[in-house]
Amino acid sequence: MKDLADLLVENPVESAGPRACVLIARTIHHREQMGLLCRARRRLGDGGRLIVAGEFLRDVGEIMPSDLPTEFSLRQLAERLGFKLIEQMDWTAGARRSLATARARIAGQSAAESSGSRFPPAAWLRSLWIGLKSEDDRASTDASARLERELASLAADFEAGHRRFGCFVFALDTAAGGPWSGLELGDIASFEPEEVAGVFEESFNTPFDAALWRWKYGAGKGTCIVARERPGGEIIAHYGGVAREIDYFGADRLALQICDVMVKPPMRRQYGRGSLYFHLAATLLEQEIGYTANHVLGFGFPNRPVMKMAVRLGLYGKVDDYVELGFADAGPSTGELRIEPLRPESADPLWALMRQDFRDGVVGKRDGDYLRYRYFIHPGAERYFPLLLSKGRDPFAVAVLKHHEEQWLLMDLVAPLARMDAAAGALAAWAEARPEPGSLAMWLTRAWVERLGWRGRIVKNLGIEIPFNAWNPAPDQTLPQGAWWLTAGDMDFI
Repeated sequence: MKDLADLLVENPVESAGPRACVLIARTIHHREQMGLLCRARRRLGDGGRLIVAGEFLRDVGEIMPSDLPTEFSLRQLAERLGFKLIEQMDWTAGARRSLATARARIAGQSAAESSGSRFPPAAWLRSLWIGLKSEDDRASTDASARLERELASLAADFEAGHRRFGCFVFALDTAAGGPWSGLELGDIASFEPEEVAGVFEESFNTPFDAALWRWKYGAGKGTCIVARERPGGEIIAHYGGVAREIDYFGADRLALQICDVMVKPPMRRQYGRGSLYFHLAATLLEQEIGYTANHVLGFGFPNRPVMKMAVRLGLYGKVDDYVELGFADAGPSTGELRIEPLRPESADPLWALMRQDFRDGVVGKRDGDYLRYRYFIHPGAERYFPLLLSKGRDPFAVAVLKHHEEQWLLMDLVAPLARMDAAAGALAAWAEARPEPGSLAMWLTRAWVERLGWRGRIVKNLGIEIPFNAWNPAPDQTLPQGAWWLTAGDMDFI
């Protein structure tokens, strides 16, 4: 018999009459949770029961990425969709006993196979066993070892209290769910880019660029939540994010850059935790950012009204300010720095040196592959000037400039921190010699301006605050103030 969760995925159209109960009885991927709950809600009448049984992660205080949803995300999302929790049961002890039995059976299987005997695994374990088997002669030994490692890891998670096996019983109460509890929510695979053109243009008063959208969100980089008032209706809101590889205190991690936050103007009149904005923002933060999610941190560049509202709702906190550095003169002597067009691979050794200076901070990856994606294959690539600064035969720094609002904006600078002032001085002289008017400027998080110790530079507040995810458990909440190194190149719209 198929699990009802599979039937909900395969047959999302409601049959005649509401159901009294929907059962989702299997472990689900955290990105499945939203779609399954929306489909279950469509099949239930008011007062109907939703029973969800499976594995969940408890709130943890360490980075441990997982495909499992958290109990927090289930409870919060269910409440916003109109489900009231009426009972919760903890079946973790039984799951631990089952794991102990499984490990004993696998050990017995390995011993039996080594003696030439056939001892198949228990029926409930057979699918995992078959999935791990290879077709060569080493299949049994390799599969046994891999399965034992997997089960040992699960057992350790249960013992540590990170993983729980639970059952949640909800009752559908659309009146208690708020004005948007009936929303049809979708992910990035649920629409074509042109479907967001209307809400984009109404929100930002600028033409929608489908090529730029695909560059930003394509190749698996992007994620989002979109809202419709009914299945098949127009998109009325979008809250997006794009994955960014980062160096997180010396470790390779992923962050999520929040972008394209938009709600159709007629739907913006409602504020607070019952608003359409909160509905989408909380859902994406729960799904994508946190100790157990794909992205450990979130960041972005919200305008003041959005930042103020998000802080008031408990979604964001402030981690730094964004400022503009003005370079009115060429600065200190640069020696003989030669400036020429950049080949992306030339950035790799300079990025390796730069990241050594950020072992106590957070910085987006800036190697050749990233620079190629960000500036060379960007739909507006002709607007950028990627440059290599060399001293003699040795690469000294990499810089990317853009002529922006009568300035030469330093989008990115890749070099050890000790070289940056000299590089900026050489670039200021380069800008002054250009036929296009404008002096050199750089946008940077304020804390790093102070750490660099650049003297004689004009600092102007841009009125942009750098946020962090304050809604669900994540390293964001423990991130030291001023840890982020962010420049104009980290923005998705410049």
